[in-house]
Amino acid sequence: MGPSSSVAVLGDVHGFDDVVERFEELADEYGVDKAVMLGDYVDRGPSSLQTIIDVLRLVTSDPQRFIAIRGDHEDPRMNESYGFYEEVLYMQAEGLYQRVVDAYSHMPIAAVGMGAFMAHGGIPCMDCSRPDVPLTLEQLRSYSDVKGTRRYLRFDDPVLLQIAWNDPDPSAKYFESDVRGPGIYYYGRLAWSSFLKANRLRLIVRGHEVVDGFMAYRRDGRPLTVKCDQRVDMAELDGGVVTVFSSRYHGGRSGALIVDEDGMTLKCL
Repeated sequence: MGPSSSVAVLGDVHGFDDVVERFEELADEYGVDKAVMLGDYVDRGPSSLQTIIDVLRLVTSDPQRFIAIRGDHEDPRMNESYGFYEEVLYMQAEGLYQRVVDAYSHMPIAAVGMGAFMAHGGIPCMDCSRPDVPLTLEQLRSYSDVKGTRRYLRFDDPVLLQIAWNDPDPSAKYFESDVRGPGIYYYGRLAWSSFLKANRLRLIVRGHEVVDGFMAYRRDGRPLTVKCDQRVDMAELDGGVVTVFSSRYHGGRSGALIVDEDGMTLKCL
């Protein structure tokens, strides 16, 4: 992702197509240069098919501005268990579904902009026997070679799997096993701090966890209480992790972020 003066960020959508529509309006309202969607567009909610159609429409109509990151639900195996494939069968849209699955295998796993690493889950342990050695962006770029392949689609590589699935936990030191399943980890404060330092970045922005719109951890792991329409100075966020969740499936607020060089504005959709 090239230089930007402001970036809009959307968290998990999970089948609420009106959230995507409102995000597009928000991006226009703030005149952002880039608009990044962090994945989990389908499953669970009432309108997965229309939601992914809207996401792909934005990406194909304005690819320099709209970026659709891949989440853990951009996976046919998840779709068969959490509702999207059932909706496809009901709508008799199997042909369209195959095109959507092909789109999954070409979605980027992460993006970088405004000093932020943006991914669905977060950072991986590149070599879990050396958890103090962080992944570099140069190493991550090499994974672009496997996009469009079965290996990429199935998350067969552990680093790609973790970027989509891992969660932050300030009580962890580096990486600890996550309750989500084998090969998935909590990344602790030392893990995210070393990653940010090695890659000259300021913060991690991610989705994946059900929160009431937003959740943030400071550099030292202390939580930062945030609310709708709040402006947070970048000095408070430097070295930390921000989670944004945008689906109404779980009954909470639908959050989005506007990030610039000086900080971020928290918006409720």
